[in-house]
Amino acid sequence: MVRPFEDRFANIRELAIESTALVCIYHLFFFTDWVTTVSARRSYDAGWSECAIISLVLLVSLSAIVRNVVINIKQFLKNR
Repeated sequence: MVRPFEDRFANIRELAIESTALVCIYHLFFFTDWVTTVSARRSYDAGWSECAIISLVLLVSLSAIVRNVVINIKQFLKNR
């Protein structure tokens, strides 16, 4: 219902970043003493999957920055 950004792509990106942040927070439970039934191997795998999720979020965020830079350069050259 509420769209904080004007661009559709920015809204989708924001939802994706928020949901991946939630997944990363849940991954952190693997490294606490609350979860005693998880083996060391599963904690190790959870660490790698969390690194992969964070890398994916960084890649999406950097691609958005590059996209905005390219659009601004095109507009600058067009108005020149």
